Amino acid sequence: MQQRGNADDHLRVRPLIAIPHPNVNKLKDLIWSDLCVREDPSKGWLKAASDSMVVSPLPSDSWEELKQLFLALNRSWDHRGAVASRYGFPMEWPPEDGMRLRAKRIQLANGEHVYVCRAFRFKPFRLQDTGIAAPLVNKLLSPEIRGGIGIILGRPGAGKTTTAYSFLQERARRLGGVTWTIESPVEMDHLEGRYENGYIHQIEVETPEILYETVKDLARATPNVLFVGEVLDDQTAEVVAQASKMGFLVLCTYHGGDLINGIERFARAAGHGIVSAQFVDAFRFAVHIDLRMVETGGRARPINDSLISSLETGNPPRVLSARSLFCISDADPIRGHMRKGEFAQLQSEIDRQKNELLKQQSEMSLGRVR
Repeated sequence: MQQRGNADDHLRVRPLIAIPHPNVNKLKDLIWSDLCVREDPSKGWLKAASDSMVVSPLPSDSWEELKQLFLALNRSWDHRGAVASRYGFPMEWPPEDGMRLRAKRIQLANGEHVYVCRAFRFKPFRLQDTGIAAPLVNKLLSPEIRGGIGIILGRPGAGKTTTAYSFLQERARRLGGVTWTIESPVEMDHLEGRYENGYIHQIEVETPEILYETVKDLARATPNVLFVGEVLDDQTAEVVAQASKMGFLVLCTYHGGDLINGIERFARAAGHGIVSAQFVDAFRFAVHIDLRMVETGGRARPINDSLISSLETGNPPRVLSARSLFCISDADPIRGHMRKGEFAQLQSEIDRQKNELLKQQSEMSLGRVR
């Protein structure tokens, strides 16, 4: 990837470092989401999905490749430096026609270090093809949502970034406008480009600490949508709340076990422990994504369940479910509950909106039958 924007350090995209090696293709052919790479490859492991409880040893015919990957990860770590790499760093493996990884270096008690790598195998696809129910897709892409804060919530590996990317692409196609993404690191570098009347630019920053200055710089670049990648700390949550005052839509991803819990945690993170008034005023929607393997509790749910959408998808097969809350009007009474910290009171509105979406879905199904 080449440097984009100006020459300032905080807008610089660092090159991916990888060392070519012949016959490097075994790992690419395996099904895995998380991979532990060690100097001794016989001690490494992989998981097919983040929520899988099966930790598999690495096949012996991949050990030579794993040794090369370990060396490449060491070189990338040394090149970037410990400070810039401490939140993880990107890698493309195999070097040619490979998959994009995010690697996190972890020091063990015995003095060794390992790299835990997350594979980003997903490709760009339409939001309506993610498995999210059509009425929810239409609501997310409503022209009414022009500013404020939108959050994609979920556990690690639940598909938050995949959903966010699909949303950004589909919004650019349908509604146009300029979208800027700020990520550390960029998880999929094929997002940049034209989408009918819209355009998406991607920026990679070294660390979350420099997000604030980057957001301020991009506020002068006439954005219609700003995507701030995974929010990991209170400072970044506060930056999102502050950016929302600039008049454009700010989208982000955030860890949350369920919809209400995720909204409350973000509201308090943006206020460093207390509910952020800026967040409450700017909140427009939150969608909680749940993607689970059957072995860890994933079950396709009936249409009248509390989850608005359910679909078996992916490889390995997992169950995708989504739940949402929208707050489009500035005068919406649920903002009062949020200001008072009464987040449990959001449940009745979540259920009401769910029933509306289910009704729309039923009507759409009847229309197709006719």
